[in-house]
Amino acid sequence: MKIYNTGQIEVTYPGIGHFTVYDFRDPVYRKNVLLPQSPHQIDTQFLLYTLANQWYPTFIRLGDRKSVRGSRFVAKKPTKFIIHGFVDNIILGQWMHQLKDQLLKQEDCNVFLVDWKGGNGWPYEQAVANTRVVGPVLGLFINELKITYGLKPSNVHILGHSLGAHIAGYAGQRLNGTIGRITGLDPAGPDFQGLTNPAVKLDPTDAIFVDAIHTNANPLITDFGLGNYDTLGHLDFYPNGGNHQPGCPIERLTSVLTGGPIEGVRRLVFCNHQRSVDFYMASLINRWIKPVGHKCPNYETFKSGKCWDCGPNNGVKCAVMGIHAIQSVPFKTQTQGNRYYLITTDRFPYFQ
Repeated sequence: MKIYNTGQIEVTYPGIGHFTVYDFRDPVYRKNVLLPQSPHQIDTQFLLYTLANQWYPTFIRLGDRKSVRGSRFVAKKPTKFIIHGFVDNIILGQWMHQLKDQLLKQEDCNVFLVDWKGGNGWPYEQAVANTRVVGPVLGLFINELKITYGLKPSNVHILGHSLGAHIAGYAGQRLNGTIGRITGLDPAGPDFQGLTNPAVKLDPTDAIFVDAIHTNANPLITDFGLGNYDTLGHLDFYPNGGNHQPGCPIERLTSVLTGGPIEGVRRLVFCNHQRSVDFYMASLINRWIKPVGHKCPNYETFKSGKCWDCGPNNGVKCAVMGIHAIQSVPFKTQTQGNRYYLITTDRFPYFQ
């Protein structure tokens, strides 16, 4: 085990938590452990958008009640949080704004973009450690909205990409699983894959309903896989097997020309990892086309055609990926721990 923090082995951030380099250490899956940096250094910000201010956000930090009071936040409306992952932010990650716009098209709601760029840079192990601060900060912020303005946690939906998915889990953990829904968009695999302690990563106890879309669950060392193959929610989808996504080889060649330099580099390096966001976005844009996942022990068995029968009891052997996954709440005890496979096309709208 490496300790990077100049020999320091523990730190306490009042109101956030006490952390040691031994927390969540694993001799196989998480060998290098760092202490999280301070909340002040990470400087988590919440950018609020509503239909009344869809283009110009209100910037809010934890404890900044004046900004909340002066904003267009309405506690009785559904509230969404979108969280980026490693070396991403609200400027580089235009997907966050695109997802925000689609959510606002669907319903009159509050949408917060969660920006933690002060703590998500290199080394990766430091960003992993910092998720343990960002998650509780988000949980405290939601609790503050609950106490001061009457927000119901059950009316909250958190969408987290990569490390952002585990941040969502830590936030839900802080609120004792009362969050309505958490959606993990290709939850990060490195330093999380294989760990069995549910407190370490996104898990079904973190919200009333937890769904995850896995699109880049390859080995990191041999195949540059950034996602997690473990089942992490009540409902886990593995489109195209959950690793190599159709269309990505072509996008790597054309991305810089068609998407501009920033988006081009993202597609060039992270196309499979980003596909989880594309799929969720497509489910919002084309709500009438429902991508059906089939419960199956593995992808090869699914491709052989042995798992296509949805079965009795309203089709509990099948579930719909994306925005419609919430419809599976009545069956969450039956879907948990299973993998749902489906095949997509190589380009938008992805589903047929």
